[in-house]
Amino acid sequence: MHNPYIFFECQYDNLGQLESYKEVFSELVAMGYSSFTIFDNYGQFVVSTGELEVIFDLLDYVKRQNFSSSTRTIFYYDILAYSSDMVSEVEVLMLDYNRH
Repeated sequence: MHNPYIFFECQYDNLGQLESYKEVFSELVAMGYSSFTIFDNYGQFVVSTGELEVIFDLLDYVKRQNFSSSTRTIFYYDILAYSSDMVSEVEVLMLDYNRH
């Protein structure tokens, strides 16, 4: 089964939406999306990972800025989701992307 790339904005305004995003990531993994490349809302590369715990930590980082007194650095993430058979392709794309 071939899964196409999925690129989406991950912005939430309340804790219910945050929990829904966490569920979406778990569902994507269950559907075969094993890798995620994450960008901040300014388009800067943050990390590529297949670990849900890392993604959830990043979401919680923004949560602290949204709902407590943490200093604001970013507002949301842009996410590229893809399957394991696309990892090499994304690595090549990211090398070029990070040069600019």
